[in-house]
Amino acid sequence: MQEWEYLEVWVDGRRWEDSEGREGDLSSRGYATARLNELGAQGWELAGVASAKAGEYTLFLKRTRRRGSA
Repeated sequence: MQEWEYLEVWVDGRRWEDSEGREGDLSSRGYATARLNELGAQGWELAGVASAKAGEYTLFLKRTRRRGSA
């Protein structure tokens, strides 16, 4: 049976923070694409996006659970 692990990334205007405690600034052009490419290289795949109000988004990413991870 396939097991998944998930990562949430919260975007509020020009800032982001993820469920693993990392954060950063999105004000420089191309930064969001570069960050998503980094996550993709780590095996993360964008699974969905939700928005509660304008300018605020939650990105849901998933990847195959690695052996030994909780």
